[in-house]
Amino acid sequence: MNAGGWNQLRCSYFQATCVSQIGSFLQPYGFVVSKSDADVIVIFRRLEVYIEIGYLLEFYPDYVLTVVIGLGDGRLDAVPLWYVIPQNDSSNSYSLWTFSSEVMLRSVLIKIQNEVILPYAQPLWQDIEQLRQIVTKFNRDAADRRNS
Repeated sequence: MNAGGWNQLRCSYFQATCVSQIGSFLQPYGFVVSKSDADVIVIFRRLEVYIEIGYLLEFYPDYVLTVVIGLGDGRLDAVPLWYVIPQNDSSNSYSLWTFSSEVMLRSVLIKIQNEVILPYAQPLWQDIEQLRQIVTKFNRDAADRRNS
């Protein structure tokens, strides 16, 4: 698909809705909107920690959210939150919580903040060393998967 085609799949309401919902939720914890990437990713930052909320264009019209927590500025020092959620926890399947409207997105974001960010990201942004260890383990596991 050409670039014009991918642009047609963009979710016009994602950035504003995400900033409104997740930004309001994270603001009392000291997070601010750091940047957004062409309406596909919004990054919230608190000191050296960031939380990135995005969606996958290729699942149009039922978009899938991505949620990442990381350190510094790079994706190499980050981990998707599904990695830290126990497999038997229903929140581990947050990538199945799709949206195809602004109302559905807001509903999914509320579930993400309450069932994913609060129980699994908050302990990590409160314990930077634990976050570093999990990122290192995630990167090691990813390298092992590529090499096997």
